[in-house]
Amino acid sequence: MKYFMYEMLKVYLHNSLPTLAAFLLSSMVAEFVADVFLVPWESVKVRIQLNPDGPSHLWEVMPAMLASGGLRAFYGSLVPLWSRQVPLTAVKFTSFELIARLLYSVLRRVDANAKSNIGVTIVTSIAAGFLAGVVSHPADTIVSLSNSGRPAFRKQSGFLTLLRIAHREGLLFKGLELRLLMVCLISIMQWTLYDAVKMFFGFSSSGS
Repeated sequence: MKYFMYEMLKVYLHNSLPTLAAFLLSSMVAEFVADVFLVPWESVKVRIQLNPDGPSHLWEVMPAMLASGGLRAFYGSLVPLWSRQVPLTAVKFTSFELIARLLYSVLRRVDANAKSNIGVTIVTSIAAGFLAGVVSHPADTIVSLSNSGRPAFRKQSGFLTLLRIAHREGLLFKGLELRLLMVCLISIMQWTLYDAVKMFFGFSSSGS
């Protein structure tokens, strides 16, 4: 859903907005909508991770969450998720497009026939994943803490309040190295698969 919406919006907005603005707005809107479908699964995942003594199977956790908290149990972390995912996607998609264009411009100075290149996709996806991971990590911490049931966070609902508490406890950038590894690997797999499929069907790779 996210990649489809991004591609369609990017093409639609390209004629009415500057290139950078079209990339940013397309990626932000695509992520905003996709997160509505993502957040229930994110909530279930975090509940299972942070409650090791509770049920661990999807068919057990979801009814228990629904019974105890209703829909809020699944959508209570939507705003923190937006705060994480929208900047992450905006940075990842926009930086990917700009870095890929830069690399292709360098390649074409060496070889005028340089076209789609999966190697460029891999290098660019690593850089884009790194930038996106750094920008979004504080909000990722808040998403996890808001679902964790920890006393300091359980009774708080405002994102800025949770942010201040996490900052006070020194948690905002805890685990950044591991998350950068995860985000970069996901970025490589997503973009490489995505561009490989595009190239298979005769389209150029992203940014080329």
